Amino acid sequence: MQVFSSTVLCALLQVCGDKASETAQFVGLVDKFFDTINVRNDIHGHKTLKPFQMPFVSASDYQLKMN
Repeated sequence: MQVFSSTVLCALLQVCGDKASETAQFVGLVDKFFDTINVRNDIHGHKTLKPFQMPFVSASDYQLKMN
C-alpha cells in the first residue's frame, strides 16, 4: 500500500477539503520525490503516464524544482 501517492492526495482533499490542504501538498511532494528517484528506464514514465518517472535530461530539469 502506498501512503504517499496521488490517490491518497485526492482522497484527502475530497474527504477533508481545505482542512487537509497542507497535508495533501506534503503527500504530493513526497509522491513526486519517490517518482523522481524511482526511474527505471527512458520509457517507463511514458507507459505509466507519470511525468516525474522520466529520467533527468539536465541540471535545470523541471523535476528538480520545488514548485
